[in-house]
Amino acid sequence: MSHSRSSALDRPIFVVGHPRSGTTLLASMLGRHPDIVSTPESLYLNMVRFMVAPALSRGADAVLKTIENSPMRFLVLDRDRLLAALKALDVLDECSVFQVVLEEFRAADGKPRLLEKTPLHLRGMDELFEWFPDARMLWIMRDGRACVASLIKVDWATSDPVALAWQWVRNVSMGRMLAAEWPEQVHMVRYEDLIADAQSAMPPVMEFLEVAPSEAIFDHDREVRTVKPTETSWKGNVGRPLMPGRAEAWRKDLSPEVILELETIMGPLLTEYGYELSAGATPAAAGSLTGRLRTTMLFSDPGLRLQRCIRDLSARLTARLKYRP
Repeated sequence: MSHSRSSALDRPIFVVGHPRSGTTLLASMLGRHPDIVSTPESLYLNMVRFMVAPALSRGADAVLKTIENSPMRFLVLDRDRLLAALKALDVLDECSVFQVVLEEFRAADGKPRLLEKTPLHLRGMDELFEWFPDARMLWIMRDGRACVASLIKVDWATSDPVALAWQWVRNVSMGRMLAAEWPEQVHMVRYEDLIADAQSAMPPVMEFLEVAPSEAIFDHDREVRTVKPTETSWKGNVGRPLMPGRAEAWRKDLSPEVILELETIMGPLLTEYGYELSAGATPAAAGSLTGRLRTTMLFSDPGLRLQRCIRDLSARLTARLKYRP
């Protein structure tokens, strides 16, 4: 889909990554910068856009009502101003709605730069760059084994470590493919480096974003808008000092058998991004013939593009059934 209007945002920042990779931590740190306001997760590309789509033909009031009943409701800071901005659009489409919501959130807060953080927007980098050509993308990378160990503990993810491992491979593979198309606009941050020494890890991020260095980003007592009231049960550590020991906690949280099983699936990507495998692990695409075929067919560039089309079609159909006006 081509964008219907030029975004008024100045170099918007998007923080992406596999779930439980540290996206909230990075977005919250940057949201404390005097020039950056960080939004709560919009879930726009992977959920809200499909809720908004049926309302587009019914006008700005219907669109705003849909947003207020969606996970993006926390981005509505000035309802009247947002409604006026939606009504002023020449074309009301999925792209322009997202642009306006972000623009009005930034305007209501008053800071010059906006940061939006939704982890699985990792799989929609191409669309974000189409809608926001001057955007800056921060991709936070975390050891896939640690992501699995963390996801097992939350009630909104599956508890099957094998399924979680394949999800990590799928998302990292998609991110790698898309990031290669915009090398000047995508910057990777390693979670392990960030929590080990934020003072060293953040200056390159500031330079990439073209913002002045600020000690405010290290002040965890400063409040930010990044965490929704509904998310504090699993994002409560954002307001606390960094805990370097969490980087290796997965070694205790997962059994040796599960670790080896994960490494059979994740091995090639783990090693590619600098993570060491356990003794005895085989850095192959997958141990079984089925696994090797799955890796070859689903995680090649053509397979990933086809997979994304199927996912978006499925999500759109589901949204139309579930959120029928």
